[in-house]
Amino acid sequence: DKDAIARQLEHVLADPDFKISSQQIALLKFVVNQTLEGKEREITESSVAAQVFGRGPDFDPNIDPIVIIQADILRRKLERYYLVAGKKDPIRIDIPPGTYTPVFEKQSPESEA
Repeated sequence: DKDAIARQLEHVLADPDFKISSQQIALLKFVVNQTLEGKEREITESSVAAQVFGRGPDFDPNIDPIVIIQADILRRKLERYYLVAGKKDPIRIDIPPGTYTPVFEKQSPESEA
């Protein structure tokens, strides 16, 4: 349900842990919105670098690892969020390692036990 995922995104971004980092907010919004619009294939390191971090067409991830670094930080923040504040949230947003495309999973109340 796209509306439920969009609400979950806003709920996650309202957490104080995310409010301190505009880069993680921008990254998470971009990848979630692209996915909800059916543009998962367009979520590449280059597109993230350009759309989120303002890098130009000469972007080289070997020289500028911003996407990898920020995605790793975001993964850790999401993991921490769902261990503490979001453990009872109905939907979990994850970005698996090796990709920038998020996955959405329903969380059951029993999973917190």
